[in-house]
Amino acid sequence: MKKTVLFMAVAVTLLSAVSCGEKKNNGETAPEATTVAETTTMPDFQIKTVPITEAAEEDIEYEDPIAGTAFVKGKVEGNVYTSEYAGIKFTAPEEWKFKSEEDIFNEQQKMLSGMTGELKRIAAMEITDAAIFNDKTNKNIDFTYSNVKLKYPDESGMTEEEFLDKDIFMGNLKEFKESYGLDIKDPEKVKLGNKEFTRFRIVNAEKGDDVLYIGRIDDDFMLTIAAYGGAASDDSAFESCFEALD
Repeated sequence: MKKTVLFMAVAVTLLSAVSCGEKKNNGETAPEATTVAETTTMPDFQIKTVPITEAAEEDIEYEDPIAGTAFVKGKVEGNVYTSEYAGIKFTAPEEWKFKSEEDIFNEQQKMLSGMTGELKRIAAMEITDAAIFNDKTNKNIDFTYSNVKLKYPDESGMTEEEFLDKDIFMGNLKEFKESYGLDIKDPEKVKLGNKEFTRFRIVNAEKGDDVLYIGRIDDDFMLTIAAYGGAASDDSAFESCFEALD
């Protein structure tokens, strides 16, 4: 799945150019963090092309990304995802389906099984609270919360733009753009419900754009809503699926 200074999925769009994965946390109150698998989950796709120096597995300390924070798991009822914590409500179109917590958890296990060291530690600092898919089009939407305090303890006050660069492009956005021909439109501030996010569109004419909505929830967590492979090809239509909570 992802991780290390890279992560959160630039998704289906980049799958042909880079090896990807998925990272997520099932968001449940996990048992004591004896293993990453018990406390974390992540999104489906992830970029791992820039060489990474891994720390020895025994030297890595895994922390519970939820402990001591205000994070509260959201709820999925029918085709509606509601997060009181983030202050958003998302109603998925009828043809879309939410993945079960079990499926999200199993995908996380698969991802984590191929990771070690620092990469694995960073991946463990994420919680995929909900994941939606359209099996007819292979498009996906993930709601992933990243504990930036634990992920990047030396980067206080990280902005959405800095998070995108560091978390997905490993601090090498320019290199990724040049190597893979990425065209990333200028970020825009948008409202999803009554919550402000920064929208990043990663253009891919052949497979459909990946659109990432990144917003800081509080001092601990950044939320990334990732719509892969054209899932948010119509900005207005996609953003209208969100409502403000009373």
